Amino acid sequence: MKWNKEKIIFAVHNLEKQLKRRPVKKDCSNLYFLSRKYFGSWSNMMNNAGYDIKILQKPKIPSLNSSLLYYFLGLVCTDGHIVFNKQRGNYKIMISNSQDKEKEMIVEAIWDLFKYKASVRSRMSGFNKKPNYEIYVSSKELCNFFIKQLDVPFGAKSLNIKIPAIMFKADKRFIWNFIRGVIDGDGSIIKTKKSTMLKIFSGSKDFILGMDRLLRKQGFNSGKISNERTNLWLLRITKREDIRNMCFLIYKSCNKYCYQKKRNIWEQYI
Repeated sequence: MKWNKEKIIFAVHNLEKQLKRRPVKKDCSNLYFLSRKYFGSWSNMMNNAGYDIKILQKPKIPSLNSSLLYYFLGLVCTDGHIVFNKQRGNYKIMISNSQDKEKEMIVEAIWDLFKYKASVRSRMSGFNKKPNYEIYVSSKELCNFFIKQLDVPFGAKSLNIKIPAIMFKADKRFIWNFIRGVIDGDGSIIKTKKSTMLKIFSGSKDFILGMDRLLRKQGFNSGKISNERTNLWLLRITKREDIRNMCFLIYKSCNKYCYQKKRNIWEQYI
């Protein structure tokens, strides 16, 4: 048979009838060969055959001189997760959040940083009345960048995460962007009648020790570390002057990339 585009599309639809589902590449090696010869790719052929095709995005690898990268790194170290599964070909950088406005901010940050339209999956868990959002980028190259160059572990990391080594050599403005990301992810500020306290939580002792070391390098020496319970470590800062100065430095270079609700609480308290 002499093939042309019309005959190939007819063959695709005929195969769908036989399979009773949408064909995939491995269903017919000859069709896969023809798709590349006549359409340039399997996706182009399927698009011409009338199927909805998910556009493959390739995120930009950002510069290490990007302030936004370090804020995003802080979020990944706290509220994030890297999936790196070679067997399934599953590679994702994911951040979890349950607030609509914060979800939208993260999606916008991902676009500005990676030029990538993030995917968002909504899940209900436990007794939560609001959905928890999983905002993610699918890219092996970007996962490799975070794992190899930024020293973020993949898989379950809550008990073994450390402050990335790059942060102890970074410019001060990058350090404060990173700290803002960490506080947005796992920090809180609490005010009572007698005191104001900044808390940073982690399941990893090394992470909390690293945060304390990072802050001390910036001249903040009032942190106190405690083990609240099994796999829960806490860094407390109670000195009001330190909290006020940290607030200024954290939000000094911040335009729109922060959890605004947390920023409002912080600025109100101090």
